[in-house]
Amino acid sequence: MNHALSRFTQRIASGSCAAVLAAAGSLFAAVAMPASAQAAPTLTCTITPGGTPSTTNCGTSVVNTAYNANFVVTGLPSGTYSYAWTATGALPQPISCSGSICNQALDADHQDVREKVQVVATNTATNATYTLSVRVGLFAVCGAYLC
Repeated sequence: MNHALSRFTQRIASGSCAAVLAAAGSLFAAVAMPASAQAAPTLTCTITPGGTPSTTNCGTSVVNTAYNANFVVTGLPSGTYSYAWTATGALPQPISCSGSICNQALDADHQDVREKVQVVATNTATNATYTLSVRVGLFAVCGAYLC
């Protein structure tokens, strides 16, 4: 048994509740985060059907000729933002999204899809900008199989 755990159980057995509570409190204090801590802004992508959310590279293992890509910006400091979406690849330019959530149809029929999707979120009061990006990769599909 772990030495610290052994001491902890000995304190419980001896009835020293104050010592047990103090020990438990010190364990939780080590992992507590400051109230002001905030997650960094992220751009998450999920491909449907079959994809899982990713902040770096998104795709799916499901073979389909038509997919939907869902992009979501989260973690921005409070405020009102404008969004400018762009992509390098086959998506139309500019991407026709204006908010923090963007859905785009992707066609993998006989063609690979390789995109880098980027959004610039600008705080309308402070002009602070956040540039976020994610990569999309889908293999070409020919009928019911990968080409």
